Amino acid sequence: MDRIVFILTTLDAHARHRVDDFVAHGFDVHVYAFIRSNECQSNEAPWPIDTIGDFPNSMPYVKRLPILYRGVMSVKRRYKDQSGIGFYYLGLDIAMIAGVLIRHPYIYEECDLNHTYIGSALLRKAFEKVDRRIIRKSLRTIFTSEGFLSYHRLRDTGNVTVIPNKLPASAGKYNYFKPRITDVSHLSFGFAGSVRYETITSFASIAVRNFPQHDFHFFGNVQECVHKQMIELEKYPNCHFHGSFKSPDDFPAIYSEIDFTLATYDTRYENVLYAEPNKIYEAVFFRTPIIVSKGTFLAEKVESLKIGFAVDAMSEEDVKSFIGSLTNEKIANTKRDISAIPCEYAVENNDAFFKILKG
Repeated sequence: MDRIVFILTTLDAHARHRVDDFVAHGFDVHVYAFIRSNECQSNEAPWPIDTIGDFPNSMPYVKRLPILYRGVMSVKRRYKDQSGIGFYYLGLDIAMIAGVLIRHPYIYEECDLNHTYIGSALLRKAFEKVDRRIIRKSLRTIFTSEGFLSYHRLRDTGNVTVIPNKLPASAGKYNYFKPRITDVSHLSFGFAGSVRYETITSFASIAVRNFPQHDFHFFGNVQECVHKQMIELEKYPNCHFHGSFKSPDDFPAIYSEIDFTLATYDTRYENVLYAEPNKIYEAVFFRTPIIVSKGTFLAEKVESLKIGFAVDAMSEEDVKSFIGSLTNEKIANTKRDISAIPCEYAVENNDAFFKILKG
C-alpha cells in the first residue's frame, strides 16, 4: 500500500505536517479536507487538496454530521472500485463516519480526546465505545500522547503507535540558540501559544502581582474566553504581550528571553489530564525548565525526566510558594538534568512507524 487518501476536518499545521511526513517517506498522497469557514486557511501545498465541505468552528458537532457525511460520501464514490489504497482519518468525527462508509483499510490518528468535552456522561461513554472500536479495527492507530493508552485502558496495543508532537526534523538549524543566563532576583516566565485556559492567566496574574521583580511574557494569540483576564493583566508593567509568532522559526528568540516555559493547562478538562503537549519537547530542546499542572500525565512525565515543576495554577498560595522557593541552585540543577537529555530526544523521527507500515 503506497497510496494514502487523507480525509481531514481541518488544514491546520499539524494536519499538514502529517501529510508532509507521508510524502517524505515515499507515499503517494491525496488530501480531501473540510475548511473552517471562519478561519483563514490556505489551500496552497506541495500536494493536491480537494475541498469537500466547510463549516465554522462554532457549529455544534451534531450539526456538522450531515456536512461531514456528504463530504465523505463524495470521496467514497471516487475510490469505490479502486484497490491498493489506504485511508487516513484524523479525528474521531471523521473516523466515525468514514469507518462505516468506506471499506478500505485505514490509519486513525487521535490528537485529542475530543469526546471528553461532551457534557453528557452517557454520550461520552457511547463515543468512547465507538472510539475503541475504531482503534481496534484500524490498520494502525496513532496517538499523540502515551496518556491516551491509559485513558482507553487498552490491553492489546499491537496496532497502536505513539507519535508525540515533537519538533520537526529541521530543528537542527536552531543550534545557534543561546539560553538565557538565569538570575533568581529577576526571573522571566513565558507562555508561547494560543491563550485559552484560565489556568494560564491565573498563574501569570499571581506571578506579576506578587513578584514585581519578575516578568511574564505572552507569545501568541488570545482566545475570547480569556480576553477579560488578559485585559486585567495589561495594567502590570512586568507583564508583556508579544502577539503572534511563527512556529518553530521564532522559538530560538522566544526561549532566549525566558527562564521558564509555562504549560499549566486546565485540569477540569479530561483531555488535559492525559495529553502530551509539544511544550515538553520544546523545553528539552531549548534547555528551559517547564511548569505544568499537578495531577496530569504531563506532570508525571516532567517528574520522570526531571525537567520542571508541577503546580496548582489556580491556587494563589501554591503559585506564590513555588515562585518564592526558587533558588539559583534549584534552577541550575533542573537545567543540568535537562542538558543531560540529548536534543535528539525532542526531535521527531518516525522512520520506525513507516517501516512497520510498509511491512
